[in-house]
Amino acid sequence: FTLITQKYEKKEKYENTLFLAMLLVLAPSILLTALYSIYPQFFIEFFLKKVEYFSLSGLIGLFGIFISIYSVLTIITNFLLSIKKTNIVYPVAMGAVLQGVGIWFFHSSFFQVIMISLGCSALLLLTLIVYYLKIRRSN
Repeated sequence: FTLITQKYEKKEKYENTLFLAMLLVLAPSILLTALYSIYPQFFIEFFLKKVEYFSLSGLIGLFGIFISIYSVLTIITNFLLSIKKTNIVYPVAMGAVLQGVGIWFFHSSFFQVIMISLGCSALLLLTLIVYYLKIRRSN
């Protein structure tokens, strides 16, 4: 994101770089999540080499969705930091605390942990997107 910082400092357009980064992350994320959902046992056997984990095959697609959202969240967070919007540290910290507390209290299954992580990440992503749209409209 140094390229975005440089463009921001020079007052050049930088949104295209953000959209390219999103495309480069979202395209493979969507493809891999779809493949994980369609062929979960293949990927479990390929990566983990143990059929004992087949019982988790119903969660792999959901975990892929979480990782995809988390990846986009990372891009948005780094992007906002690169354009000097450092006040996002507060919602990001609140999201991390919310996720930690949620997992602390609800961790009896992998499903619960994934759903808490997914929910917190999606909520934080939505918050940061709304914030970005707000600052974009004001400029």
